[in-house]
Amino acid sequence: MKAMTNRERVVAALHGEPTDRTPFTTYEWKIPWGEDKRKLIERGLTMMMRFPGVREAYAHCEWTMATYMKDGKKWERETISTPKGDVSSLFLPDQTNKVRKQVQHWIKGEADYEPLIHAIDDTVFSPSFEEIRLAQESLGEDGYVYIWAGYSPLQEIIIRLMGIEQFSYELAERPDHLWALYDALWRREQRRYEILADAPVEMVQACGNPIASVLGRKRFVDRVLPPLAESAAALHAAGKLQAVHIDGDNAIWAKDLAASPIDILEAFTPAPDTDMTIAQGRQAFKDKILWANFPSSVHLASAETVRATTQEILEAVAPGRRFLLGITEDVPPQCWRTSFNAILDTIDDFCR
Repeated sequence: MKAMTNRERVVAALHGEPTDRTPFTTYEWKIPWGEDKRKLIERGLTMMMRFPGVREAYAHCEWTMATYMKDGKKWERETISTPKGDVSSLFLPDQTNKVRKQVQHWIKGEADYEPLIHAIDDTVFSPSFEEIRLAQESLGEDGYVYIWAGYSPLQEIIIRLMGIEQFSYELAERPDHLWALYDALWRREQRRYEILADAPVEMVQACGNPIASVLGRKRFVDRVLPPLAESAAALHAAGKLQAVHIDGDNAIWAKDLAASPIDILEAFTPAPDTDMTIAQGRQAFKDKILWANFPSSVHLASAETVRATTQEILEAVAPGRRFLLGITEDVPPQCWRTSFNAILDTIDDFCR
């Protein structure tokens, strides 16, 4: 087979077509730019670059952020002011100012629902496609550009708006309020996907991140899958593929995922980090594009163990059609050079 570029290899795999070797990918921000990164790209590591595809604004509400110092730390409070009242969230940035810990979530009690739902319904979207085209031009054959569309409604609630503990309280004490919030988020997603259907990309990823121990199968089937299925239909009508980020335990809802219209199961993480092996994942999702995340814990092992794990993965998915191997989680800074090269060494040997 003719040698493929990094981008061509990913495109072929996403469409279920043969590739010259197993695609190996990473989110482009996971490792720093420099000579070592360039060498990995030349060896076949594909840079994945994502954009939201839309700009968000409020038609009538106002968003503000106040920054202040307390106890020697920088704090950031975001506030949304609405005709129904104000709602806020508090963040603590790390020393790099690139990552923020959410110290207080948006929903802290019953009074927060009405203004937050009002703000969600007041959200308007406009296309933001030029940055995508510029990235496609600058990245060229080194990588693949796609859209990250954010969390599905229930995951947005659990991860960004409430947190797991508050979600548990709200589900028990104020389910009507919680599901009204869910419905507002679903309406917002419908407006988002109307624009994303016209984006100059072929793949749109929803950040699922479902946690089996929090959701359970019934809630996953009843509340997580329906919005994803609806957005998949909108994307398919526009000739696009839908990917969903599923990096946790998936055995409990494997049959439901397999029966869903989702095209690509991205960040599927095998044992020893989750409850499914790569062989079980390939068997359960044989009609899906399986985009696996190399198990994060193994990066801490020796190069020999990384090679053996890669070999096991490649053998389990052979002949390898509809499969990509990726890095979707953080890798310790002292490990990525050794680990990534060991993975590429094994792919080189296996795919000769």
